[in-house]
Amino acid sequence: MLTNMSSKERVLTAFASQQSDLGKAYGAVIMVHTCGSSSWAYEDFVEMGIKVVDTLQPEAVNMSPSYLKRIFGERLAFHGCISTAGPVSSGTVEETVACCFSAMEMIFSQAQRLKTG
Repeated sequence: MLTNMSSKERVLTAFASQQSDLGKAYGAVIMVHTCGSSSWAYEDFVEMGIKVVDTLQPEAVNMSPSYLKRIFGERLAFHGCISTAGPVSSGTVEETVACCFSAMEMIFSQAQRLKTG
Protein backbone atom coordinates (compact mmCIF):
# COMPACT_ATOMS: atom_id res chain seq x y z
CA MET A 1 0.00 0.00 0.00
CA LEU A 2 1.33 3.42 -0.92
CA THR A 3 0.31 6.14 1.46
CA ASN A 4 1.04 9.72 2.31
CA MET A 5 0.40 11.85 5.36
CA SER A 6 -3.05 12.97 4.14
CA SER A 7 -4.32 9.39 3.90
CA LYS A 8 -2.68 8.27 7.14
CA GLU A 9 -5.63 8.98 9.41
CA ARG A 10 -8.20 7.70 6.96
CA VAL A 11 -6.58 4.40 6.00
CA LEU A 12 -3.51 3.27 7.90
CA THR A 13 -4.40 4.49 11.37
CA ALA A 14 -8.00 3.28 11.19
CA PHE A 15 -7.01 -0.20 10.02
CA ALA A 16 -4.14 -0.60 12.48
CA SER A 17 -6.31 0.67 15.33
CA GLN A 18 -9.06 -1.87 14.56
CA GLN A 19 -6.55 -4.71 14.41
CA SER A 20 -4.87 -3.57 17.61
CA ASP A 21 -8.18 -3.35 19.47
CA LEU A 22 -9.14 -6.86 18.33
CA GLY A 23 -5.84 -8.34 19.46
CA LYS A 24 -5.91 -6.56 22.81
CA ALA A 25 -9.43 -7.91 23.41
CA TYR A 26 -7.86 -11.40 23.35
CA GLY A 27 -4.81 -10.45 25.42
CA ALA A 28 -2.43 -10.67 22.46
CA VAL A 29 0.80 -8.73 22.02
CA ILE A 30 0.21 -6.74 18.84
CA MET A 31 2.74 -6.81 15.97
CA VAL A 32 2.46 -4.81 12.74
CA HIS A 33 4.44 -5.30 9.52
CA THR A 34 5.71 -2.26 7.64
CA CYS A 35 7.80 -1.75 4.50
CA GLY A 36 9.90 1.14 3.29
CA SER A 37 10.30 4.36 5.22
CA SER A 38 7.41 3.96 7.63
CA SER A 39 8.73 5.09 10.99
CA TRP A 40 6.61 8.24 10.63
CA ALA A 41 3.62 6.12 11.70
CA TYR A 42 5.22 4.52 14.75
CA GLU A 43 4.14 7.18 17.27
CA ASP A 44 0.55 6.35 16.35
CA PHE A 45 1.31 2.64 16.74
CA VAL A 46 2.58 3.26 20.28
CA GLU A 47 -0.61 5.18 21.12
CA MET A 48 -2.70 2.25 19.81
CA GLY A 49 -0.90 -0.21 22.08
CA ILE A 50 1.09 -1.92 19.35
CA LYS A 51 4.20 -3.43 20.93
CA VAL A 52 6.18 -4.93 18.00
CA VAL A 53 6.94 -3.76 14.47
CA ASP A 54 8.22 -6.13 11.79
CA THR A 55 10.50 -4.09 9.54
CA LEU A 56 11.96 -5.17 6.22
CA GLN A 57 14.05 -2.38 4.75
CA PRO A 58 16.62 -0.95 7.17
CA GLU A 59 18.28 0.95 4.30
CA ALA A 60 15.15 3.12 3.87
CA VAL A 61 15.05 6.59 5.43
CA ASN A 62 14.80 6.48 9.25
CA MET A 63 14.57 2.68 9.33
CA SER A 64 18.06 1.61 10.44
CA PRO A 65 18.12 -0.51 13.61
CA SER A 66 20.18 2.15 15.41
CA TYR A 67 17.69 4.90 14.51
CA LEU A 68 14.67 2.80 15.47
CA LYS A 69 16.26 1.81 18.78
CA ARG A 70 17.24 5.40 19.60
CA ILE A 71 13.80 6.87 18.82
CA PHE A 72 11.42 4.05 19.78
CA GLY A 73 13.55 1.53 21.68
CA GLU A 74 11.81 1.85 25.02
CA ARG A 75 8.33 1.79 23.49
CA LEU A 76 8.48 -0.67 20.58
CA ALA A 77 10.31 -3.91 19.90
CA PHE A 78 11.46 -4.66 16.35
CA HIS A 79 11.43 -7.91 14.42
CA GLY A 80 13.54 -8.21 11.29
CA CYS A 81 15.85 -5.29 10.57
CA ILE A 82 18.19 -7.40 8.44
CA SER A 83 18.34 -6.17 4.87
CA THR A 84 18.21 -8.69 2.06
CA ALA A 85 19.72 -6.00 -0.19
CA GLY A 86 22.84 -5.52 1.95
CA PRO A 87 25.56 -7.91 3.14
CA VAL A 88 23.19 -10.89 3.15
CA SER A 89 22.99 -10.76 -0.65
CA SER A 90 26.35 -9.28 -1.64
CA GLY A 91 28.71 -9.17 1.35
CA THR A 92 31.40 -11.44 2.60
CA VAL A 93 30.62 -14.09 5.17
CA GLU A 94 32.17 -11.87 7.84
CA GLU A 95 30.12 -8.82 6.80
CA THR A 96 26.93 -10.88 6.77
CA VAL A 97 27.60 -12.34 10.22
CA ALA A 98 28.43 -8.89 11.63
CA CYS A 99 25.26 -7.39 10.13
CA CYS A 100 23.06 -10.16 11.51
CA PHE A 101 24.63 -10.12 14.98
CA SER A 102 24.26 -6.34 15.19
CA ALA A 103 20.55 -6.53 14.36
CA MET A 104 20.01 -9.50 16.70
CA GLU A 105 21.71 -7.70 19.58
CA MET A 106 19.26 -4.82 19.23
CA ILE A 107 16.23 -7.07 18.73
CA PHE A 108 17.01 -9.38 21.66
CA SER A 109 17.64 -6.52 24.09
CA GLN A 110 14.22 -5.10 23.17
CA ALA A 111 12.51 -8.49 23.40
CA GLN A 112 13.82 -8.90 26.94
CA ARG A 113 12.43 -5.48 27.92
CA LEU A 114 9.04 -6.36 26.39
CA LYS A 115 8.97 -9.67 28.25
CA THR A 116 9.88 -8.18 31.62
CA GLY A 117 7.47 -5.30 31.38
